[in-house]
Amino acid sequence: MHDPHTPGLVAALVDSGLLAPNQRQLAADVIDRELGGSRSSLPAAGGLRRTLAEVAGFAGAGLLIAAVFVFVAQQWPELSVATRAALLAATSLLLCGAGLGVGITGGGIRRLRTDASTLRRHLAGLLLTGSAGAAAGAVLVLSIHLVERDGPLEERGYLIGMSASATLLLGSLAGYLIAPTAFGQLAAAWSVFLLSGFVLEGLGWHEIAGTQGVVLLVVGAAWLVITERGWWRERQIGQAVGCVLTLIGAQLTMELAAWLGYSLTFAVAVAAFAAYARGHAAAYLVLGVVGTTLVAPEALLDWTDGSIGAAGVLLVAGASLLGASLVALGVHRSRTDASPGRPGDPARTHRPPQEE
Repeated sequence: MHDPHTPGLVAALVDSGLLAPNQRQLAADVIDRELGGSRSSLPAAGGLRRTLAEVAGFAGAGLLIAAVFVFVAQQWPELSVATRAALLAATSLLLCGAGLGVGITGGGIRRLRTDASTLRRHLAGLLLTGSAGAAAGAVLVLSIHLVERDGPLEERGYLIGMSASATLLLGSLAGYLIAPTAFGQLAAAWSVFLLSGFVLEGLGWHEIAGTQGVVLLVVGAAWLVITERGWWRERQIGQAVGCVLTLIGAQLTMELAAWLGYSLTFAVAVAAFAAYARGHAAAYLVLGVVGTTLVAPEALLDWTDGSIGAAGVLLVAGASLLGASLVALGVHRSRTDASPGRPGDPARTHRPPQEE
C-alpha cells in the first residue's frame, strides 16, 4: 500500500531539484518500499497472508483456464457450431465474472486501477483478457459458419478476421479499463495488428504495395503518443509495443519503394534518439540503434544494385551498428550531464561546501 507521506516527500524532492520530474514514480516506489519495511511485524504478517491468498488465486485461475481448454479440445470435433459458440460464450462470461469477483472481494472494482497489490490486479487482468479471447473465439466460430453458408470462404474471409479481432480489441480494452495490466495491453496491440490487415483487405487496399507498412507506422506512432500521455499504465511495455510497430511499419514500406523504406526507417531512428535524449527510455534507444543498423546496408544495397556482396553488407552493417552505438552513448552522456538532480549520484545530488 502507498504510504500517505509519499506524495509530499516526492514533491519536496522534485521542488528542491534533488529529483528529476520523470523519476517521480521510481522514487515513490522506493519510498513506499522503505517505509513499508519499517512497519511492525503484525501488518507484515497480514500482508504475507494476503499475498499468499492472491498467489493461490492466480494458480486457481490458471488451472481453471487450463481445464476449460483441455475440455474444449477433447470435445471440439463432436460439437455443433451452436454448441461451440455457446461454450466459448459461457467461458467468456465465467472468466469475466471471476475477474470482476477478484475486484469486488478486494475492496471494489474501482480500486483495481490504483491498487498497489500487483498480484490482485494482474489476476483480474488475466481473467478479463482471457474473457475477451473466449468472446473473440465465439465470434470467430459464428462468423465462419455464417460466411460459409453465404458463399465461398475465400471471397469474404476478411469479415471473419475483422469480427474476431474487433471483438478481441474491444474486450481487451474493456478489461484494461477495469484492471490495467501488461496482458491487456499486449492483447490490444495484437488485435490492432490483426485488425489493420483485415480492414485493408476489406477495403481492397491490401494488394497496394506498402499500405500495411504505412498503417502500422501510423498505429505505432499513435501508440507511442498515447503511451507518453499516460494512457497506458505500463509505460515501458507501451513504448516497446509502439517502437516495434513503428519499425515494422517503416520496413514494410519498402514494398512500395526501397528508398522510401530506408528513408522512413532513418527518420524513425533519428526520432527515437531524440526521444531517448528527452525521456531516457530504453525502448527508444534500442529502436534508434536497430533502425540505424538496418538503414546503412539497405541504402547501400539499393544504391549499388546489390553489387557489394554479402561481405560488404556485413561490413556496412557492423560499421553502422558501431556508429549507432557511439551515437547512443553520446546521447546518454549528454543527457546525464544535463541532469544535475539525477537520483543515485551523490556527487550530483549533494555537493558539500569545500573548506577554504
